Amino acid sequence: MEREVRVNTRQRKPVQYHLNPIRFVADLWPRWSLVRELARRRIQNQYRASLLGRFWAFATPMATLAVYTFAFSVVLKARWGGNPDETRLDYALTLFTGLMLFDLFTGCVGQASLIIVGHANFVKKVVFPLEILPIVLLFETLFNLVVSSLILIVALAIVNQGLPMTGLLFPLALVPLIMLTMGISWFLSSLGVFMRDVQQGVTIFTRLLFFLTPIFYPLSLVPEKLQSAIKMNPLTVIVDMARRTLVWGEMPSWTEFGAVTAFSFVVMILGYAWFMQTKHGFADIL
Repeated sequence: MEREVRVNTRQRKPVQYHLNPIRFVADLWPRWSLVRELARRRIQNQYRASLLGRFWAFATPMATLAVYTFAFSVVLKARWGGNPDETRLDYALTLFTGLMLFDLFTGCVGQASLIIVGHANFVKKVVFPLEILPIVLLFETLFNLVVSSLILIVALAIVNQGLPMTGLLFPLALVPLIMLTMGISWFLSSLGVFMRDVQQGVTIFTRLLFFLTPIFYPLSLVPEKLQSAIKMNPLTVIVDMARRTLVWGEMPSWTEFGAVTAFSFVVMILGYAWFMQTKHGFADIL
């Protein structure tokens, strides 16, 4: 065992290697086919042995949209504000846009701390690139986001009798979201091996983050003294950009988008480097 640990230590690359974006791409790109296959299996397993199969992938977000429309627009008569011609569906669609992006984040981050522990056989018995497991988890939740986005686009086209040209910029909002999610997922997936109570902390964190992100309320309702603090949350800028481009037909704030993209990129690289430096100790724990 001691000899095996010494061999692994010699094979460990320096942290500067993993902080290099070029090496980051070069290491992960050859494993794309494996990521795709594992993600496909996980998505299929979600609906295996179910009566309606993949119909649930569409039924679940449609039911969510219907429930939020009834609860907030009909019962609570909530309005987003800023548009005197706002209909009941407008608030629900605005809310749904934020929810589907936040669900991608929490879907990955919420499971990240258990992803390595749940695949301990890969750590112990098989030479397997463990760093791709959080990516597989991302693709699984990304599938749900794509389905929700299609439903949202159809609903917006019906309600507004078309889509704004700025909707073409909507995919850009996913770039920092994916990088941020991956960075945090790599960090938590490693930390979850050494500290099993990380999952409880993540649950509390995501619940707090939900209310600290303008998902069901506009940022304008937040006291001015606190707005700058809320804007420090990267998800605030990401959700705002998605709504501006796809729902409201407005151009995003490129300054804020550039800042949050740069921040998310740094988080992704640091999370990956952390994972690669700590994964050599997984076999001693699991």
